[in-house]
Amino acid sequence: MVLRKVKQLMFLDYVKYLVATKKTKEIKINHRIVDLLDVLVQTGRVPLDKFLAAAPIATLYNNASAATKSRDFKKLNQLALVRTIKENNKVYIEPNFAILDSLQYRV
Repeated sequence: MVLRKVKQLMFLDYVKYLVATKKTKEIKINHRIVDLLDVLVQTGRVPLDKFLAAAPIATLYNNASAATKSRDFKKLNQLALVRTIKENNKVYIEPNFAILDSLQYRV
C-alpha cells in the first residue's frame, strides 16, 4: 500500500513537472489535464464511460467543447500518461505508472 502511494505521488510530481517546464520542453500539458490525471490516480483503473461521467471530470469539461476533450485525451495517450484497455467490450482507462520506469532523474 505504501509503495502504491509513493508511485502515485511520483506520477503526479512528474505531471506537475511537465506543466512547470512546458515553456522549455516539447511536452505541453495544461492544468485541466493535471486535474484530470489527479482524479484518475485517485480512482485507478475505471471504465472510460464511468470516468467521463464522474462529477469532477464532467465539471472540468462543462464549458469546453467536445473537440477540447478529444484533444486532451489524444494528448494523454500520445504522451503515454494514460493507458486505455479494451476488455470484454468495455474500454477502461488507467494512469500509466510504467512511464516512471523510463524517466531519468537529475540530481
